[in-house]
Amino acid sequence: MILAKVIGNVTKAACHPGLETARVLICEVLDQNGNATGKVLGAGDWIGAGIGNEVMISADGDACQAFLKDSNTPLRNVVVGIVDSRGGKAI
Repeated sequence: MILAKVIGNVTKAACHPGLETARVLICEVLDQNGNATGKVLGAGDWIGAGIGNEVMISADGDACQAFLKDSNTPLRNVVVGIVDSRGGKAI
């Protein structure tokens, strides 16, 4: 699992057929203390995360394949949860 913060959305003018129905977010990876690491990745989102949300991302490509019902999708990362609190403190 990867802790990250949503920093943007991907707008697709043209894309792989396996991504036509996917909503893809741009996320910045956070360390265990919630600090930005400078690493950025794209992740599919089916739960409605928005810009500024902290999210948990699964890097297991099987999850994306299941959501998209496409075993050939090039997307590997998927948002699996929105973080409400960390260490007892609300986000």
